[in-house]
Amino acid sequence: MITIFNAYNGEIYEIKDTELKNIQEGEIPLKKRPRSSCKKCYGRGHIGFVSLHHMYKPCLQCVEKDVLPEYEKTLHFNYIRFDKSSKST
Repeated sequence: MITIFNAYNGEIYEIKDTELKNIQEGEIPLKKRPRSSCKKCYGRGHIGFVSLHHMYKPCLQCVEKDVLPEYEKTLHFNYIRFDKSSKST
């Protein structure tokens, strides 16, 4: 099973491995569910709703770290970009 974060409705759900090729724009495949102990998103996977883009902003600590490696490059084409400037160093 693969965990999916949907940036348009903020939901986290699981799909079968064979269905991974059918994911749509705004769906981010993850290695595992976001941690409930995250200090930014508390396990929701997002840190808030961006009304300008009508989508949820993915948590940098949970979602960005756990994106499946083969899908990292395709996220930029799906209008999901992680804001590197807001990342804590």
